[in-house]
Amino acid sequence: MYSWPPRPLAALRWLLGEYLFPWVYLFAALAIVCWHFFTPDLPFRI
Repeated sequence: MYSWPPRPLAALRWLLGEYLFPWVYLFAALAIVCWHFFTPDLPFRI
């Protein structure tokens, strides 16, 4: 974190690959599944 020069690609790889990996993708998949199954079709909303 305090190394110089900053390496933004390495920081992004760490953030997405190691720090947030299991939880962000799990919650994103859960949100997509809930949206797909629990949102009514367009004719029923009108």
